[in-house]
Amino acid sequence: MAALKKSSIALLLVLGIMLGVNVATAQTVRPSQSLGVVTCQATAVPPVVRAEGIAEIVGDIVLVCQNIPPGAGTGEPTRNRIVTNVSVSLNVNITNNINFGEGSNVTDAVLVINENNCTNPNNSGSVFGSCTTPDIRFQDPQLGTLAAANRLEWNEVDFPVPGASASGVPVADCNGGGAFFPGEPASGCFPFTTTLRITSVRANASQLGVPDTATFPSTQITAFVSITGPTTIPVTNNVLNVAVPILGLIVTGPGAVTGLQCLDGEATGSITLREGFATAFKTLGVPTFTPGNTQWESGYWEPLSNNGGGASQATRFILRFFNIPQGIELTVPNYVASAGSPLPVSSDN
Repeated sequence: MAALKKSSIALLLVLGIMLGVNVATAQTVRPSQSLGVVTCQATAVPPVVRAEGIAEIVGDIVLVCQNIPPGAGTGEPTRNRIVTNVSVSLNVNITNNINFGEGSNVTDAVLVINENNCTNPNNSGSVFGSCTTPDIRFQDPQLGTLAAANRLEWNEVDFPVPGASASGVPVADCNGGGAFFPGEPASGCFPFTTTLRITSVRANASQLGVPDTATFPSTQITAFVSITGPTTIPVTNNVLNVAVPILGLIVTGPGAVTGLQCLDGEATGSITLREGFATAFKTLGVPTFTPGNTQWESGYWEPLSNNGGGASQATRFILRFFNIPQGIELTVPNYVASAGSPLPVSSDN
C-alpha cells in the first residue's frame, strides 16, 4: 500500500512537470494590428563633448513607438504604414557636412528605422532597397535636410505601424504564420515596437561658451524632437539633453621671457597641450552604424562625406601667437614630442 502511494505521488509529480513545460512553451496568439493610437517615447544618452568644438557629434536620439489598435467593430480601415515628417531642433547651430553631392542642404545626419542599416543612406524618404539593408520591409536609412541653422528635417518618412501586417492583409497570428522571409517585402508582421534612431548629428558646442576650467557646465546641448504630417504622432520626453560640453583642451604656456633690446639673444619655451577629459583627443576612426557614442571623429556611413563618416581628420590643434614685438623672430620645431611617435608641425610662414 505504501509503495502504491509513493508511485501515485511520483506519477503526479511527473504530470505536473510535463504540464509546467507545456505551459512554459505555449505562445500567446498575437494577431496583426491596424493603425490606432501611436505614441513614441524619446531617449538619449548625452556624451561629454568638447566645449571648444564646432562639429561635435551629439548622442543618438532614439524614439520607441507603440500602437494601441482600434477596438473591434470601429470600422477603422486597415493601415500598416504612415508617411510622416521628423524634425530635430538644437539650442545651438547644426554643423553637419552639406554640399557633398547629395544636395545643397542635405546633411550626413541619419535617420534609421528598426536598425535597418546600410552604408549608403538615401537623401529621400520612403525609398526601399536602394542599398543593401537587412530587412526590405523598412525604408532605407535617410539623410536629414538642414531646414534652418539649428533644425534638421526628415520628410516623407515611411513609418511602419507597430504590429501591423506587412502586406496590409490581416495576419491571424504574428508569432506563427506571420513570420518574415528575407527578400519578401510583404511577408510577416512588423515588430510590435517601432524604433527611430537619429544619429551622427553634429553641433557647434562653442556657442554655449568655453569655460576656463574643466567643470560641469550649467548649460547642456538640448534637442527638441517632433513627428508631424497628415498623421501627427505625439512624442513624450521630446526635449532631451544630447551632449555635455566640457573644456577639452588645457594649455600650459611658458613663463615670461626677458631680454635686452640692444643685444641679440635667444630664448626657448614650451607649450603643453593636455586633454580636458579622457576622450577629448580623438583619432579619425572609421564610419560605423553601431548604435551608441563612438570615441573617434567619424560618424555614420555616408560614402560621399569626407572619409565616409563625415570627418576628414583626427583631432588637430592650431596655435596662434599675437602681439609679437618688432624685431622678434618666432620659430617652431618641425616635430613635437608626444606619447607616441613625434607629431609633424606645419605653419603658414
